[in-house]
Formats: sequence, C-alpha cells, structure tokens
Amino acid sequence: MSEALSRRPQLRAVNNLNHYERKPERAATLRLCCDWKRVLQDITSCGLVHQEVSNGVATLKSAGEPWCADVEGISAWLRGPGAAIAGLTDQWAMASLARSDRDGKFQHLDISDYVGNRLLRLSLTEDSNWDGFNTLLVRQWARRSAPLVLPGREDLAPSLAKLEEAAGLRLVGPLAENWYDSDRNHYPGIPIDATLLSPFLETLADQLCPLNLLIGNQGLVQQHESAFYECIQRAGMLRMRSSTAELEIDLHKVVGARLVGRGSSERAGAIRLHDEKCRCVAVVALSAGAQSNDRQLWQMMLRALSSD
Repeated sequence: MSEALSRRPQLRAVNNLNHYERKPERAATLRLCCDWKRVLQDITSCGLVHQEVSNGVATLKSAGEPWCADVEGISAWLRGPGAAIAGLTDQWAMASLARSDRDGKFQHLDISDYVGNRLLRLSLTEDSNWDGFNTLLVRQWARRSAPLVLPGREDLAPSLAKLEEAAGLRLVGPLAENWYDSDRNHYPGIPIDATLLSPFLETLADQLCPLNLLIGNQGLVQQHESAFYECIQRAGMLRMRSSTAELEIDLHKVVGARLVGRGSSERAGAIRLHDEKCRCVAVVALSAGAQSNDRQLWQMMLRALSSD
C-alpha cells in the first residue's frame, strides 16, 4: 500500500448553517401580491378571527365572525355581527402571511401600505374554521404584479363617500370627517377637555354602557360595537376591555377632542380624538343597540364633558 493511500483524510471544518444535513429554516413571513376581492371573500369562510387595527395612538383588537365581504373599485369591506372593516385598496400595497412559531402554520394575515406600515392584522384562533393559512392560498390569492404607482389624494373625498355607502357604516357625520388622514379645513363640534376622557370612559364601563368604536389609519377603518366592563389608565395608557374587544389609547398623544353630532337622533353624539397632526385617531359613540337607560347615561356624561 502506498504512503499516499495510507494517510488519513484531512479534517475539514463545515459551516453548520450551510451543511446539507441541516434542516432548512422555515420563513416566519411570506409576502403576497394579492387579489383583494378573493382574499376578503375567503376570510368569510374562516369563522371566528381576531382583527387588529392601529394608528400609533389608538389600537383596537376585536374578535368577530365576518359574514360578507366584497370589493368594488377601490372600496373594500368585511362585515359581521357588531363589526365592520372598510378600506381603500389603492392604499394597500402588500399582504403577508406570518406565524408565531417557525415550525407552525401561518396564522396571521397582515395587510401593509406602501412604506411597510401594517394597516390590518387578521389572525386565526382555536375557534376558527381553519387551523392555518396554507401555502396553496398563495396561488389562489396572488395576482400579477403591477408597476408601483403611489396613490394620489385628490380623489380621497369622493372615494370615501363611495366607501361609506358600499360598506354600510353607521357613523356620526360623513366618513371623510372620521377618516384618519383626510384633509380638513375645519373641525366641527364642541372642543372638550381630553384629560376628562379617562373618567368619562371609566364611568361608562362601570355601567356596561354599549359603545360604538371607530379606529382607523391611512388605509382602512375598523368599527366595533360592544359593552366594555373594564377601564384602566396607567402611565398615560388607557385600556378598555369587553368580552369581544380590547381598546388601547395613548393619552399622551391625544392633543384634541371634539363632541360632534350632539342632539342628533341618528346617534346622540360622538367624541372624535385627534393627534398632534390633527388626524382623527379614534371615534367613540353610543351603540345602536343601546337601551333607554344607556342613552340617558350617555347624554348625562356628554353634558358633563361640554360647557354649554
């Protein structure tokens, strides 16, 4: 046997991350260029889902069962008992599937705008009809990618009018006045002290007064009706909880509040909250299903907020 053959082979260091025996890591997210009509209509088959909308000042997390959805032009909506989501798809750039566990199934559907801000998160639960968003949906939901064209704002007002009519939202005032970043030449309503918001909501929660909440951002709004039974403020963060929803408001970032629609038979008034850039970050109103004693309490508390 030759000396060359008798030598033991040299050991070689192998990068474990690239080793062929290493199981490849599964991506935590999967991005999609979506057919929004198909996506939303499929969500109505999921049963109970969690919905989360945030704008940096207010966050609304709710559980609901969407029953119907559609897209007409750029108007999109998703509706179910006591809840609705309505948006303008020209502000929706991308969707992505996400999972909490890298080895688990995709359980979150995120819709984002053109700069990557998340507009909406829809999450499956243990009570959902689906146990995960399977990868087959990527083909079913995908559409051919188009060149990136950032939407303009000159048509925002008429687009919001069409969206309000199509989605069937129950609002105090037109949707354009409640939309997060719509252009405003004036601010209707009576100015109120925003520092009184916490005791106002705490009193309503103590009495289980049913509320109608609207939280939105530059791409959509979420409306939810529920009777909140808990209201806690800690270090400027106001948190409310009901059997179906959680609301968080950073009071340090609320710089203005106005009472609108007072005396209107439609909704008996509402409170709009604005941030430092005058954007409408939240709307609080009385639920349409409120009883007479709830309406009396609501009106009494509104009188306590306003000076007239």
